[in-house]
Amino acid sequence: MKKIKKRGEIFYYKSFDEDVQNLSFTSRVEIKDDFVYENKNIFYKLFSFILYWFIAKPILALVCKIRGISIKNKKYIKELRNTGYFVYGNHISNFDAISINTLAIWSKKVYLVAFSDALTIPFVKYLAKGLGMIPLGNSIKNQINMMKYMEKIIQKKQCILIYPEGHEWPYYTSIRPFKEGAFHYPSKFNCPILPFVQIVKERKIFKNLKPKLEIRFLKPIYPKDDLTIKENKEYLMNTCFNEMHEEIKKHKQFEYYKYVKIDENSK
Repeated sequence: MKKIKKRGEIFYYKSFDEDVQNLSFTSRVEIKDDFVYENKNIFYKLFSFILYWFIAKPILALVCKIRGISIKNKKYIKELRNTGYFVYGNHISNFDAISINTLAIWSKKVYLVAFSDALTIPFVKYLAKGLGMIPLGNSIKNQINMMKYMEKIIQKKQCILIYPEGHEWPYYTSIRPFKEGAFHYPSKFNCPILPFVQIVKERKIFKNLKPKLEIRFLKPIYPKDDLTIKENKEYLMNTCFNEMHEEIKKHKQFEYYKYVKIDENSK
């Protein structure tokens, strides 16, 4: 595993698809065709319910507050209280999913679509699923099963968090290109999306600690009735990207890490 970088250090990258952190303590595992997305065991459901609502939510909300994470424009969350929806944002911290889950969207369970890395860690894999992780399928069969599970979640008026940029780039201060496939789901299910951006802010005291984060929600975006699923996927992706890009440009940010692009042919 690479040493954790300190303030002012540099991440070098060749493309926006890169995992700049090289997190070698986990590995990407194959999701088998018989993977169970929805565990219907009553004891497991009870365990997940208690873990999520009575342990994880209140404790992690307090941790996020202590870390200096704040939420703006909650009015847009309230606008979607009677429907299921997808949440999209820039992925710049290992606490951003926790913040959305605990500080922002309190009244719904927030599921997270993620790579299968966490499933390689003993015990953590059970916690991850109990807390709402949805591992990305890597075959046609388990992708179909994943879609069915996601549709049930939306029908239950819950929400699903997706990071359309892919990998986490710690405290990166702009918006990276989106993966088009990330917007297939709201297009298929004909449900709204809720964008957010994270703003990196310098601490006024305790400057040696990681910077503060301000999470700003934007207006919900709805699929258009006169567009096909494919057209809506492109519309939602482009509109979401443009709105997030315009919002993040309005705010002065603190450059905690530097990001330097190098030649793709270099070693």
